[in-house]
Parts: sequence; C-alpha cells; structure tokens
Amino acid sequence: MDDNSLSEKIRQYQREAQEREAKFLAEKYHLEYLDLSTYPIDPEALKLLEKDIVEKYKIFSIYHTPRKTYFALVDPSVEETQKIIDDFKNKGYQIKVFVVSRWAFDDVLKRYQV
Repeated sequence: MDDNSLSEKIRQYQREAQEREAKFLAEKYHLEYLDLSTYPIDPEALKLLEKDIVEKYKIFSIYHTPRKTYFALVDPSVEETQKIIDDFKNKGYQIKVFVVSRWAFDDVLKRYQV
C-alpha cells in the first residue's frame, strides 16, 4: 500500500467517523440527519446568512422559499443557532433543521458565496 492510498483510507475513515457523530447528535437532539453528498443545495439559500455567521456558528440554509427555510448545522447545542432559527420562525417561516457532519459543512463552506 502506498502513502497516497493510506492517506485516502485515513481521510475516508475520518469522514465516516464524522458522519456517525452527526447521526448521533441528530438522534440526541431529536433532529434529522442529512447526508449532504446526496442532497442538492440551493445556491440562493446560502445567501440567507452572512459568511462570518456561517463560519462562527456552523449553520447555513440549504433550501429557501418565501415560506420555508431548511437549515443544516453541525452542533445543535450551540445556543446562537437556536436564536438564528427562532429569528426566521418569528418572521413567519416554516423551519426544518438537519444535522450534518463537519466534513459536509467544510465542503459546503468551500462553495459558499455571498
């Protein structure tokens, strides 16, 4: 086994561990887990939150219509994320919240545009 394939196996293992952790957090907080590798993200939805908020609190919108917003977040225990969600609820949006892995978050952050 060469160094590249070993490195790739290590990255794959780390990703799988992060996905398991996200599933665990989703169950713990009675939320849904979402595998972002299979879910299309609305580029317009990413514009709902400023990039510094996204980076700091690890939350972003993945779907948005005039009446609905779906959020993906890494850690449901972060109080500020609940304030962000509540703000959208108070504006009349129907909200759905998903837990995603840190790996998935980092991947989306690379594509984040404001």
